[in-house]
Amino acid sequence: MKNEEILKIMQEIIESYVDLEGLEITPNIKLQEDLKLNSYDFMSVIGDLEEELDVEVEEREVMNIVTLQDALDYFGGLVSADA
Repeated sequence: MKNEEILKIMQEIIESYVDLEGLEITPNIKLQEDLKLNSYDFMSVIGDLEEELDVEVEEREVMNIVTLQDALDYFGGLVSADA
């Protein structure tokens, strides 16, 4: 799966959690700070990504995800490793 496809999936999942009026989900957007995701919603997004991409994350690694690009790099690596 290409990073563009993973990014599209991420954007769609995030859109279901936040009101994007006036916001654009770009790779440099900070998931919790800019999108105002609380810790529960953040973990829910991560869980949805795990399910959609059929991968398993390590909880300690999730703490390093700040931006959408961080998530894309992390999940892209997991998807590539499973391919």
